[in-house]
Amino acid sequence: MHHLCPEGPRKTIEDVTGGHNGAETRVGITYTEGVVKRGMSLEHFVNVTSANAARLLGLYPRKGAITPGSDADIVFIDPTLNKMLSMSDFHISDYSIWEGWEIHGWPVFTMLRGKVMVENGRMVGTQGTGQLIPRKIDSGMLTRPRL
Repeated sequence: MHHLCPEGPRKTIEDVTGGHNGAETRVGITYTEGVVKRGMSLEHFVNVTSANAARLLGLYPRKGAITPGSDADIVFIDPTLNKMLSMSDFHISDYSIWEGWEIHGWPVFTMLRGKVMVENGRMVGTQGTGQLIPRKIDSGMLTRPRL
């Protein structure tokens, strides 16, 4: 079920919700649909949700890995958490295409560079602690054949 914004239609680029809340739901939905329902290995899950993007953007192993010297950006999933998603699970105010979706496992704890940012679904970190990291397309990606 989709909810219309109670304040009425959005009017500017600052207050409209475009598309859907993909970043917030990507890990949990991918875990449910990939690992739980289709038997995706945890290693492949990590590649799909993190390591592959880091490699493509030339950020690996600083991002996308848990190794000495990496940033320690880590998401912990509770694999026993089973429920239907509701608007209270999201940090948006008007609608989500994922409302009513059944999940089996969901992120409950997130660290950014080793500091706790989200705990039990609540933001506990300080907003604005992110860092802009210059990225570049990995040269190996630029020389691959196009499909």
